[in-house]
Amino acid sequence: MKIALLFLLIIQSGHGQDDCPVRCRCEKNVTVVLCHEPLFEFPVLPSRVEHLDLSGANLGPALGPRYLYLPSLKYLDLSHNGLVNISHSSFRGFVRLEYLKLSNNYLRGLPSNIFCDNTNLKVLDISDNLFRVMPDAIFRSLENLEVFSIRNNKLKILHLGPRWQVSRKLKKLDFSLNNFWNISQNAFEFTSDLKFLDVSKNKLRYIQTNAFKYLVQLQRLNLAQNSLNINSRDLVNILRPLKSLLEFRLSYNHMTEINSTVFNPAQKLEKIFLNGNNFTTFSSTFFNELNHLQFLNVSDNPFVCDCDLLEFRLWLEEIMISKFN
Repeated sequence: MKIALLFLLIIQSGHGQDDCPVRCRCEKNVTVVLCHEPLFEFPVLPSRVEHLDLSGANLGPALGPRYLYLPSLKYLDLSHNGLVNISHSSFRGFVRLEYLKLSNNYLRGLPSNIFCDNTNLKVLDISDNLFRVMPDAIFRSLENLEVFSIRNNKLKILHLGPRWQVSRKLKKLDFSLNNFWNISQNAFEFTSDLKFLDVSKNKLRYIQTNAFKYLVQLQRLNLAQNSLNINSRDLVNILRPLKSLLEFRLSYNHMTEINSTVFNPAQKLEKIFLNGNNFTTFSSTFFNELNHLQFLNVSDNPFVCDCDLLEFRLWLEEIMISKFN
């Protein structure tokens, strides 16, 4: 094994200016390598490669151990490869890796120690796979992770356990297009620096009162296209910790009513999406305290024409005139 590794290191160090793998396109002195044709195996590459795009290279179904020395690699795209299994040592030695895309494969899980050498990883995308359980164990090495996407999988339980506390720099989480029906209390206890959370296009029916208790820095929350029908009192309590919230999407749910106190906890709101629900009326008093409001979408609701709605329409027109003059 050591002899084979040494041989590869010698070969890699000797790559010339124009030495590019077959069926690949190389740029910037072979620091950028793009391979979108079927390769069926990981190509031999010069050690100076920084950006490697192997999307659609037919490397699956299994990605075994890598013996390439790629100390400069920062970007790796392995999407659309038909991958079913990935070895625990597939990314060993990629110590500068910052962006890893494993989306659009057939992965159901990942080895717990798969990222032990990748502590500089900032973006991890495992969307469009077959995960049924949150791969919590992989986060114990990802202390610099900022963006994580696991959209369009088969997840049913949304609760981020203690292993997530290593990833204290997380800013963006995308859990859209899964099978969540509930967000439990303190679900995000270990991701308190989060700025963006997307749980849209799930099957959400319930959100526990303290679900977002620790998300005091959250700026964008997307709960659109679920099955939520939350009463005003509970919605106030759910939004209460979100003092930094700028954008709130609750469109295309089953909401029927809100009152004037609902948005009081989130005084910084700039954009609100309530379209596609079952609201029959609104009052201008619902939004009077939101001095930073710039955009409000209430379209596609079964409104009943009454005095409150007329007052609301006049208020909207007045706001629009004041905003654009």
